[in-house]
Amino acid sequence: MNCLVALSSKSPDFPSPLYDNGFQLETIEPRVLLRNSQEARPDIQFKKNDDQLAFFECKAGACKKQQMETYMKITIDDLRNSKITSLPISEISLFDIVYFGTEQKKEKLTTSIDEYGNPFPIVILEDNRIARDVRSGNFKSQTLNGIFSEIVFKTPVPLSYIPFSASDDDEVILSCILWKFLGIANRTFTLNELLYDLFGNLIHHYDAKEKDALKSRIGHLLSDIMVDPDFPATLVFDKRTSKYVF
Repeated sequence: MNCLVALSSKSPDFPSPLYDNGFQLETIEPRVLLRNSQEARPDIQFKKNDDQLAFFECKAGACKKQQMETYMKITIDDLRNSKITSLPISEISLFDIVYFGTEQKKEKLTTSIDEYGNPFPIVILEDNRIARDVRSGNFKSQTLNGIFSEIVFKTPVPLSYIPFSASDDDEVILSCILWKFLGIANRTFTLNELLYDLFGNLIHHYDAKEKDALKSRIGHLLSDIMVDPDFPATLVFDKRTSKYVF
């Protein structure tokens, strides 16, 4: 997801074609409720002007048939009923659903074209370029077709936008938290303040349930730290102020 956030953020060091073409990050981990009570949960959602949406499913492995079939059922009415965008639903002319993966996992994604008839665009991140796999479906948006025909970059993909997810290993999350505490004594903070320190303004783009999942995961890890006799520092929770003291 960091790569997609980078493509939508103006930077002198990395291409920003989504930003340059009017696409804005709207929601991380949106939840689309379908008419049959199924729920679709793409990883990241962008909006463009007043008439387009784009949902990206970032895959580290294979495309699952059931998930793909759920995405195929999404309609404009589902987007309207889910209330997931600030755009006027009546003015949305189209929306795209896109699979996004790395070159190392490319084959696992592209096999879904032959095995399941995957109709969606599949965008692949390579060492120095990003492009739609030519065997996969086209975008409905001609703008996105043009953007992802090829994006060439010369500097590494920025990885600092999203430091971790609620499903990451304890070690990954703890290392990010502790890095924020290095060299700081007697620091006080709430969970919301810590989230902002870790994610910056991006935290405001998280779906409410996903934001709660992050807070819950961090809260449990902080509780473990407080009772760990081997932890090389002191962390306490002040019930009076509802703040942690490190």
